[in-house]
Amino acid sequence: MSAVKEIFLIFMVLKGIICDMKHVQKKLAQLIEPFSGKWVALTPDEKTVLGVSKNMKKAINQAHEKGEPQPFLIKSPDAYTAAVFY
Repeated sequence: MSAVKEIFLIFMVLKGIICDMKHVQKKLAQLIEPFSGKWVALTPDEKTVLGVSKNMKKAINQAHEKGEPQPFLIKSPDAYTAAVFY
């Protein structure tokens, strides 16, 4: 295989990974958006909300009460705004 083909294949793989990461980030943002300014405890696969609170420990405890010993924890931004770049 030529070096050009190898570089092209590597580029395509990386492009697919980046596109997939953007999709995952968008889904996560949509999931936590209703909880602006709060800590959100999620399942490790980042698909289900287990706890929400302004206090980080409370969000973790809510997840523990639902049976998740190691939740994924994230702080939702205080405000979601649109940005226009030109």
